[in-house]
Amino acid sequence: MVKRRRSRKVNAYNPQSAQFRQKSRYRPSKRSILKRQLLALLTLIVIVIALIGLIVNIKPETVISSKLNARPQVLKNQSKSSLVVDFQTGQIIAENNINAKFANASTSKLLTAYLVNKAVKEGKLSWNQGISPDEAVSELSQNTDYVNVPLMVGEKYTVKDLLSASINLSANAATILLGNAVSGNPADFAELMNKTAKSFGIPKGQYHFINAAGMQNGVLGSAKITNAPDDDENEISAEGIATITYRLFHDYPNVIDVLNQGDVIFGDIKQDSYTRRINSYLDSINSNYDLIGAKTGSSQKAGSVITGLFENKKNQTKYISVVMNGSDYTDPFTTWQTASTDIDSATKKMKDIKLTAGQVALGASYVNVLQTTANKINLVANDSINYWSRNKGEISFNPIENNWTLTSVNKKSVFKTKANNLTNAEFLYSTKNKDNVILVPEESSTTEMNPLIKFWRWIVY
Repeated sequence: MVKRRRSRKVNAYNPQSAQFRQKSRYRPSKRSILKRQLLALLTLIVIVIALIGLIVNIKPETVISSKLNARPQVLKNQSKSSLVVDFQTGQIIAENNINAKFANASTSKLLTAYLVNKAVKEGKLSWNQGISPDEAVSELSQNTDYVNVPLMVGEKYTVKDLLSASINLSANAATILLGNAVSGNPADFAELMNKTAKSFGIPKGQYHFINAAGMQNGVLGSAKITNAPDDDENEISAEGIATITYRLFHDYPNVIDVLNQGDVIFGDIKQDSYTRRINSYLDSINSNYDLIGAKTGSSQKAGSVITGLFENKKNQTKYISVVMNGSDYTDPFTTWQTASTDIDSATKKMKDIKLTAGQVALGASYVNVLQTTANKINLVANDSINYWSRNKGEISFNPIENNWTLTSVNKKSVFKTKANNLTNAEFLYSTKNKDNVILVPEESSTTEMNPLIKFWRWIVY
């Protein structure tokens, strides 16, 4: 009987065995194991923080009230073009043919006033700076067929006095002199006027300026634009001149004070301002409005024109009312009356929806100051604001979106929102964002974030 030789069992853990030596080639090092453990721990931390971030990521609730139809009413009057605008927001309340371009005569002086104020602000002119007219301007100032104050070569007139003569007395040569002071000559100033109108967002086909005063080109004599026909004159749409008026009175409210002068004095000349004259007329027809400031104009081509800032005598709501070619150029009174009655017509047919200062804006009543949980801080309207709609209802606003870096607010903090249920609303060209509402916190708040949230936001933001 043959004895089988018993096989020798190899100890798997014998470091001397070939089998162990073969397996040991794939055994990770301690350093590699430590890296894997750290990676796993880091992954776990990120997952936990992400879960916390999801809990914290609470989107504010969106509230949308029933739709409000803000389409402007159609004005029915004898003018070629007219509109009524809420002065605070630039919302157009009522309109009639407002994008057609018409001659606007001396209302052009409002754009000149804007550019003079801008030059003063930029340090290019100063109010007490003396300016001397050249022969062309002095000659024009002696033309008694047009409104003027006498300007003599060699004499100096301050920018302040010239502006008052321009917009209060409608002095044409004084306005041309101001344009020259800003740009050097009439042609360059006309170019600046057109560039400024474009910068306000007024479409190219709705404005055309050839001089600072709004006069026919040929009347300017040696100061005229040589490459334009003699019968050429400034033209603009009702919405265009309303936009210029809006920008002038909002950007440079000092002009309103200039227009509110009762007596206008220039040298030996003393006259009532146009504002006083128009207010006297409005009182005689029992108008519901006071005129705060306005510029009128007239020419055979323009007829009678007015763009003015009116204030309701009862509630002090302010409106811009524009009437283009409202009557014959010899009859300004019909145009003035139309500007007043248009406001009545517009506001009686449209509903005034108010958000008063200190009131909670529906849908935007709070802002989240974010910790592990959202800390809601109540918000209120900073200023009163009017909206206009054809139907009654409540205005609602977009919520204030979460700002992950926001850890504190105070009463000076500012948040912006916008109405979300106002449909078909129209605003002046340069006021497309004026339906924004400014909200402020009712109280200050400082929130300390825990380390995990800080780390999470550091990773994400």
